[in-house]
This record gives sequence, C-alpha cells and structure tokens, in this order.
Amino acid sequence: MIAQIPKESITNKWSRLYASLYYFLGQAMLDRFGDAGESALRQAIHNYGAYRASRVRAGHEARGLALNLANMMNFGDMPNTDSLDSGDRICTPSEFRITVNECTLYNTWRSLNGVDAGRIYCEEVHHPLYCEYAQGVTLDLPDFLTKGDEVCMFILTLPGAPEPAAEPAPDAYPEAKIARLYGVLYYFLAKAMLDAFGNEGEDALRRALGNYARHEAKSLNEDQLAQGWEVHEATLSLGEGYSSIAGWAVYDAWREMEGAETPVGLIYLEEVQKR
Repeated sequence: MIAQIPKESITNKWSRLYASLYYFLGQAMLDRFGDAGESALRQAIHNYGAYRASRVRAGHEARGLALNLANMMNFGDMPNTDSLDSGDRICTPSEFRITVNECTLYNTWRSLNGVDAGRIYCEEVHHPLYCEYAQGVTLDLPDFLTKGDEVCMFILTLPGAPEPAAEPAPDAYPEAKIARLYGVLYYFLAKAMLDAFGNEGEDALRRALGNYARHEAKSLNEDQLAQGWEVHEATLSLGEGYSSIAGWAVYDAWREMEGAETPVGLIYLEEVQKR
C-alpha cells in the first residue's frame, strides 16, 4: 500500500521539478544557441509571465473580484506552500511587500550549478506577471537570490486600488496549481525552441528533456520513495491518488494552450516517459 503523501511535500516536489525543467531547457538554449538562445529564452519567460497575468486577471473579472494586490496574491495561480520561506509580509489592496529568505527554485538551480540561467528567469518573469495583472501596478525588486543577494525582496504598489480584498481560503489541491504551471512553463520554453530554431531547436529540446528525465530518475531518495513517489521507467511519478490530479493539470494546460494533442506535449511524452 502506498502511504498518503502530505500535500505540502507533493507541492514542494513539483516546485523542484518546475525549477529543474526550466534549468535543463533554458540551459540548453543558452549552450546551443548562444546570444540568440538567450534572447529567445528571455522572450519566452516574459511571454510566460504575461500569459499568467492575463489568465489570473480574466479569472478574477469573471468571479467579480476587485483587481487589487491582495486579491492578486491570495487568489493567484501559485499555491501557498512551503516552497518559499518568507519573513515579514504586508498584503493590502494597494501594497504588497515580502522578503523571501529561501526559495525552492533558487535552491534547485544552485544544486545544478544553474544560478545564471535562474537569474534570467527572475529578471524576466516577475514584471509582466505582476504589472500586467492590472493597470497601475508597479514592482520594485531591489534584491533577489539569483543575483547574489541574501534575500528576494518584492515591493508592489497599486495607488487607488479598488476594494475590497476577499477573504483568502486554502487551496483544495495546491499540487494541481504548481503542476499546471509546470505544464505552461514547458509549453512556452518548448515553443520558443521550435519557433526560433526549427529542426535544430527540436533536437535541442529532445536532448534537454532526455537529460532532465535521467537526472530526475536519479534524484529520488529513500524518503521520497517511502512517501509514495514511484519510478516510472527512468523518471518519476506520484503515487496513487495524486498522479491523476497533477498529471491532468499538466495535460489540461497543454490542451488549453494548443489543443488536445499538442506537438510540444507529444515531444515531452516521447522523450520523458520512454526513459
């Protein structure tokens, strides 16, 4: 029998997989295509952040939530999980401030010697993600871990923000949120490689996915296996009761982006699941 897995550990694991996937694909773009690869990577991450902002905004408008900073943070597309160790936090309709002391994404990139690639992510994703949610949002990011600072410091303002701030509620399935973002991140990175570099980009994508799958298959430890993680051929999957939730979240993300059988999704399945 597979033991029940605490949802925090599942969500944190998906955060690490998210960071690992970004590293292997992003680093492949940098290594193989040089300056052109960096330009394509930066644009892909910017587009990814902008897409997320537009989707959250549309969801809030459909629900009748005021477009303010408290609702953006409390009802966004990221779960409230143990993937961030944060200090003081201010969250009002017109102001959001947080200091992040430790981050799963940064820790993953550091373990892979991939902080430079991670810095590109941090430089490109946050401004469109937050500033394109509502007109008038400003972001100051004076410190962030991937550029060598001690912490990440986020300071957001929205003068004259509309009220009210809705009462936050816990996520029923936080792992589905981060798994969906995993799928969306993959889509934007894969599309960038294919669109910018054609057949050579597809070859780089397939090789990067293979390297990612082999790395993750080797990364399982005894504690993770005991918690219900399984080896699927040469990569990993979640134990019974969770794999379908997270797996469908990834698939639904691809289907929303490009239809049920997306070319980039099929490439992922061909290169990851076969290993």
